[in-house]
Amino acid sequence: KPYKRAGILARRFDMLSRTETIVLQGLKGRKVDIEADIAPGLPYFTVIGLGDTAVKEASERVKRAVINSGFQYPRGRVTVNLSPAYIHKKGSHYDLGIAIAILLASGELSEKLQDERNGRILIGELALDGRVLAVKGALPMLITAAESGNMKEILLPEENCAEASLVAARAGINLIPVKSLKEAACHIAGGNIGSYKGSFPLRTADLPDFADVKGHSAAKAAIAAAMAGAHSLLMVGAPGAGKTMLAKRAPGLLPPMSLEEQMEASAVYSAAGLLGEDMPIVMSRPFRQISAPVTKAQLLGGGNGPSPGEVSFAHKGVLFADEMLEMPVRTLESLREPMEERQVRLIRRGMVNVFPADFIFIGATNPCRCGFLGDPVHRCTCSQTEIEKYRSRLSGPLADRIDMCIEIQRADYGEMKGERTQSTCQLRRMVEAAGKIQDMRFEGREFSRNSRMNERDVEEFCQLKKDCRRFIGRLYDVFGISPRRYHKILKLARTLADMDGEDDIEEEHLASAFQYTRLLTGDRNKNYV
Repeated sequence: KPYKRAGILARRFDMLSRTETIVLQGLKGRKVDIEADIAPGLPYFTVIGLGDTAVKEASERVKRAVINSGFQYPRGRVTVNLSPAYIHKKGSHYDLGIAIAILLASGELSEKLQDERNGRILIGELALDGRVLAVKGALPMLITAAESGNMKEILLPEENCAEASLVAARAGINLIPVKSLKEAACHIAGGNIGSYKGSFPLRTADLPDFADVKGHSAAKAAIAAAMAGAHSLLMVGAPGAGKTMLAKRAPGLLPPMSLEEQMEASAVYSAAGLLGEDMPIVMSRPFRQISAPVTKAQLLGGGNGPSPGEVSFAHKGVLFADEMLEMPVRTLESLREPMEERQVRLIRRGMVNVFPADFIFIGATNPCRCGFLGDPVHRCTCSQTEIEKYRSRLSGPLADRIDMCIEIQRADYGEMKGERTQSTCQLRRMVEAAGKIQDMRFEGREFSRNSRMNERDVEEFCQLKKDCRRFIGRLYDVFGISPRRYHKILKLARTLADMDGEDDIEEEHLASAFQYTRLLTGDRNKNYV
């Protein structure tokens, strides 16, 4: 035990100790060493290692938590170093590791086995009374620990254990739920408090059915093709025609998420602090809806951290942009990178933070500002100049990244009172059949859907017969199709052939694929670009 000599705190124990935790950069993490040094002198506590305000404020939280937990706080100079020092540290999850390091250095706590220290991660924020509080980003931290391959156990707030349990179980890591600093110290000293044994219900969201949408058979078929090949889609129609109803039902056509996809999507929500007892893990395909008020930071992510945005929350799901031409042009143009690269790079303080953004894009817009251009009943009040200005908000480069464009007409009275058209179950069977064909075609590759093919893959899997090559060549020359659009037409034709169960791409598939892009590539007098 500690004793005093000449008014200076002395110890029979080592005055330097080390614990480990995780620092996050986007969704990627790396281990951080927490070194605590106690030296003789006037009472002083400092945290070094390029930490933010939350990290620097740990000094007061840790001090009061240690005292209120019944431990003696050292009265010398306490220095805590977060190594490596060149990486910016953000968050309050370093508290638990700092407190344990101080207790070990001061001699208030001794580990049962010294060699266990290298295989233990400490994560948690401390309240002033010693309680261990939940933190953001627990799941990506666990994924980082699992990838390191030499982790034995992780001490984690009890509230975060549900989201981390699947990763810990797969990696063989002992997950220790702690409610207080005293519990954590007891476990380290040899009083095993037991690993996490909880469970959570694996429930999925109830999605609306396509059968509830009267009419729109052609639109439903187009959405099914988009979901089958993971193609982006733009719907153009008057207000109230049913664009939003159709878009909200699109995720129901996608296959269930694999465990890897669940982990990837859940990591994004964990980094934003959106996982909890009601949703410890993302089980269903995400559906995120954005509208005109959305900002660029909300869309892509931002902040000093930074935090993920809507494109990342839609990872492995659907991103729906309602009334997209009402959005600011800069916000619209910012969609180009995630739609092309399937990820977002945010640079903060010289560090690159990467968030995943592999989603299927669905956009909806009016044909003009008043919304009634081409409507057989309502009269359009926009001038030609206003119409062209409104359409020009969708630039050519962004339009080239959209695979399909369809017109949504208002259902007539006969359709509203008629029998229901295709249901989600019927459309899903078509999508699943096309998906199995693509899974076999791309077996062993990093992607599994037609829209993800690059130019070499298109040459290999989208070979055309002589008459088909002549047909697509005429379209290319007459309508001035760009090379990027040309490859998108071939990918879409490949999906349409898969949905028909055909091995070869026929001329009708090419014609249908071109028709789906007519509003984006065809006659400029009818073009919405």
